[in-house]
Amino acid sequence: MLPQLVHHLPRRLSRVSLTTQFALVSLLILLAGMLVIGWWVAKQIETGVMNRTASVTASFVTSAMMPVLNDLNTHGEVDPEHVAALDRMLFETDLGQRVVSFKVWSRDGRILYSPQRDLVGRQFDVSPDLEKALNGETVSHISNLQAPENVYERERFSRLVETYTPWRLSGTGEPLGAVEFYEDTEALRVEIRAVRTVQHAVIAGLLTYPLFRATSR
Repeated sequence: MLPQLVHHLPRRLSRVSLTTQFALVSLLILLAGMLVIGWWVAKQIETGVMNRTASVTASFVTSAMMPVLNDLNTHGEVDPEHVAALDRMLFETDLGQRVVSFKVWSRDGRILYSPQRDLVGRQFDVSPDLEKALNGETVSHISNLQAPENVYERERFSRLVETYTPWRLSGTGEPLGAVEFYEDTEALRVEIRAVRTVQHAVIAGLLTYPLFRATSR
């Protein structure tokens, strides 16, 4: 059935008016454009959310966590007082209500703090993003949580927004380590859905316009 339909398609199209043919070609072009634009818009939204997440995280670390982290460096160890202070930031602050977890890393890839206590003191290979943070750069991306240190995050989530930001020596600004935050991707999905709804409505209008013009003549 399908081969016969394809075989007779050119003959049937030849009977269609030029205006209708133009409308059909325009429909196909706009449909292809909708798919490309949809992909591009989704990537732009994702990039924007990543950048905003990185900015908020860096601001939080600078303003709220720095006194604790500087004191942590001064003592050279993670004592119960530091652990309690970092726990409060995770569970009792505004940003703490939005993050799933966070870790404090030393320059050699050792975890100085984690809500999962058995990870504290363990050393892992320094990932490219962690290395950037240790060199003073804030980076953010969506992680599939396949890294060895993500064992607990993998139990609850398939993907998270992962952000690394440096913590610096007060006065000199020298990076002493990095803080890694994990946030749920739901906010990202909501933003993408909202923009795609508007985008699809606009594209639908553009798709129907050539047909409307063709049939109105």
